[in-house]
Order: sequence, then C-alpha cells, then structure tokens
Amino acid sequence: MVERQLPKLDVAGSIPVSRSKLRRLAMIASRTALFIGLVFSSIFLIAEDKSGSQIVGHWVAVNRSKGGIGSMWDFKPDGTLAMSPGAVVDMPYKFEGDTLTLPPGTTGPDARPQIIKVRLDGNNFYEKFPDGDSEIHFVRIKDGKLGDPPIVGTWKMAPPPNTSEAPSPQQQAFANTTHTYTRSGTLKLRIPFAFISGAYDSKAGIFTLNKKDGSVFKGAFHLQDGKLYLTQPDGKSEDVYIKDDQD
Repeated sequence: MVERQLPKLDVAGSIPVSRSKLRRLAMIASRTALFIGLVFSSIFLIAEDKSGSQIVGHWVAVNRSKGGIGSMWDFKPDGTLAMSPGAVVDMPYKFEGDTLTLPPGTTGPDARPQIIKVRLDGNNFYEKFPDGDSEIHFVRIKDGKLGDPPIVGTWKMAPPPNTSEAPSPQQQAFANTTHTYTRSGTLKLRIPFAFISGAYDSKAGIFTLNKKDGSVFKGAFHLQDGKLYLTQPDGKSEDVYIKDDQD
C-alpha cells in the first residue's frame, strides 16, 4: 500500500506558497474584484438610464376643460423641458380618396360633420374647405410606419413661401400647431399658446420652470403605471399625464 504524501506545513500550519504564485493569486483576485465592480456599475447605469429615458418624450394632460384646454410637457434627453398650456383635442377622422371627414366644429343642433377636400403630394398635404377659395398647406414632420395610409403622421402648417412677407393671422395663430393622424383613426390636434422653458432631474424627481417674472417654480414628478404625475403651478395639487405617442 502506497501512502499518500501530504504537503508539508510550515510552523504556522499553512501550506508554503512561492512568492511568484502569491503574486499571480493577488493579480487574479484583483481582476476578479474589478470585473465584479464593472458588472455592478453597468447594472446601476442601465437602471439609471432606463429611469431617465422613460420620461423623455411629449406628455399631455389627461384632465382637460370641456373646450379641450390642458397643458403639454416636452421632456428632452438633455435634461431640459418645455411646458405649453394650450388646446389638447382628440377626435375621430375618416379619410377616403380625396375627402377628409371630421366631427362638427360646433355643438349646435344643426351641426354637421366637416367635409374637407384634401390632396397629398409626398410630404405635402393640402386642405380645402367647401366655403374656402384657397388651400391650406401642411408639411410632414413625422412619418407613419411602412404600410400606413399616406395621411398617417404628424403635420404642421407650411411657412409662407416668401419669407419677406409677414405671416397671415392664421399662420401666426397656428404656426406651432401639430396635426397627428394616427393609424387607429384619431386626429390629435395640439395648439400650444405659449412655451415655458425649464429643466428636470430624473434621479431626484424634481423639475423647474422659468416664469416670465424671472422667478423659478420648482415642483416634483414621478412615474407610475406608465403615467406621469406632476405638481401643478399652484404648488399644492397634482395632475396626471399620458405620453402622446403616435399610434
């Protein structure tokens, strides 16, 4: 029977290891610690980026007045934002051939659907009302998806062809208005009345708005179940917003 030779122990009871082997073990331990640190840092950064990216986009108020007045918030990737009080109106539309049909423009007893003649030419969209003698020209600022009807997308009124001419009252009033026709048959009309600049910190859940009088309003926000909750300008109440995606 061959006896198994056990390693010799030093006086301290440990297995003697050469200095070179100790150095290699130390390097392996150091690299392992560095690797683990990088993994945890990456996980943290991904989580932080996800939290910040969730708020980036255009949000509109869920609660609006009977006339469709609410507020719109645009959170940008660079940490700045723009808030706009204005008209936030969603309505069904029907597009067939060269005819666009919208709900009545009034609530009177004799109100009838709006019938508009339209023509599309690439990224140009023209509307002509029955009682009008000229067309309203829109340009596309956002495409639909492959296979969508040509009207699907977001449109803005085209600027005057001659920049030396003063814009008409209609062009001034609707210069920043957007018309988004969704593939599900909804027209999203957004008419901002003004723009208020600000900034936000997605990690702290704090935003600021630069008021006209030079003061700064500070409020809080948080995301919950895909909705955005924002402190209102009175500093006391909170309202809820949904992302204004094109569907």
